Amino acid sequence: MQKKILNKILIVGKGNSGSRFKNLLKNNYILTVISSKRFKQDIKKLDKKFELIIISSPASFHKNHLKRLLNFSDKFLIEKPLFTNKNQFNFFLKLNKNNLKKNIFINYNLRETALYKILGQFLKKNKNKKLNFVRLYAGQHISMWPKNKNYLTTYSKKFFGGGAMFQLSHEIDLALYLFGVPNKHFLIRKQLDKFMDKVDDISILNFFYSKSKLLLEININMLDNHTRRYVELIYRDFTAKFNLFENSFCLYKNNKMIKKKVIKSDIVKSNLQVVNKVINNNFSGLCSLNEALNQSFYLTKLKSII
Repeated sequence: MQKKILNKILIVGKGNSGSRFKNLLKNNYILTVISSKRFKQDIKKLDKKFELIIISSPASFHKNHLKRLLNFSDKFLIEKPLFTNKNQFNFFLKLNKNNLKKNIFINYNLRETALYKILGQFLKKNKNKKLNFVRLYAGQHISMWPKNKNYLTTYSKKFFGGGAMFQLSHEIDLALYLFGVPNKHFLIRKQLDKFMDKVDDISILNFFYSKSKLLLEININMLDNHTRRYVELIYRDFTAKFNLFENSFCLYKNNKMIKKKVIKSDIVKSNLQVVNKVINNNFSGLCSLNEALNQSFYLTKLKSII
């Protein structure tokens, strides 16, 4: 029996995200892991080519790390958020326009969860039924985030890509991925708690689609003491709720739950599915660099109405 040749992957970053990738991939790939803190020293010891490079360093370093590693691979997977300031955004914009024949993806892995794939199928199945309102909600108190990270010096800081809109931008990605670009939008984005450093802890973004008369609400709350993440679809005749943390799908009609189904869905393992798709050149459904740059309007340029 011919021995399987394992692909070589480089992981940049040894924090929560980098460690998660290492644990997920160590049995299926040959891994090299380098620290973002020792990046300049470690890069000198690298082999010239990797099948894939995963950049899971803090967002403020993504630009410099990708720039230095462009010749080491043709495939890159970058953790979200992609950038933290205008200078970094302009770098990625120029890179995208230059068409360097590099496959660069952003790790919006919730697209690959079993629950949200079923959500996409449900929308297609019910496309001829009147959908009036969609709510995407993500709520978790910032102090409950990874225990080995000090949120006062990371997730609450603008320099590290902190704040509700950047840290919990999966919901913006899902809204644009599933429903497309809206005709109208408005944003309420506020810093309500003193521990945040010039970044938002609550953001409410509304989309309106003129053709379908659909109103969509994205509610991102980093002060919620009840951890929740769900998508709610309110049709004319029924309501459907996809609860990511409970891995459940519920259907309601006439004020009664008429159906509940538990879905085997794993958020962490969806990262592995993203990596496998990139390695196997199956790019369908992945968030491209171009898509991520289009999302940047809602993350950086759209002004809050209050």
